[in-house]
Amino acid sequence: MLVELNLAELYAAAGDKSAALREARAAWLGYGTVPAVQGCYGPRLAEAGNDVDALKQLGPLVAAKYGDSRIFPAWVTVLEKLIAGSYQAGRYEECVGYCAQLRRAAPDNATARDYEARAQAAMARGKGR
Repeated sequence: MLVELNLAELYAAAGDKSAALREARAAWLGYGTVPAVQGCYGPRLAEAGNDVDALKQLGPLVAAKYGDSRIFPAWVTVLEKLIAGSYQAGRYEECVGYCAQLRRAAPDNATARDYEARAQAAMARGKGR
């Protein structure tokens, strides 16, 4: 596990995102419940654009207030991307859910506040038809 985690971090620092993801995934397959593994794998998933799976790794770490200072900003970025994507796809209830999740931990987050208002308005317009 430690070898894979260290390799993942080294590859990530060198800009080799696919190798970093490969090594982080290898660690996760064997030790997926270990917070250090989730803390390595989650950001690698986010870098690869796999935001839903990244959220599954990062969310529990944020809830547990895991001590890695990179986790919370990565989690916020993932949620902001999911918020924007769900809104743009017209999945307004999903958007509001992501907004609520983000605002619980970051009440002043402008992305969550703005998209939540827009999604609520879009849902209200849809009910009036």
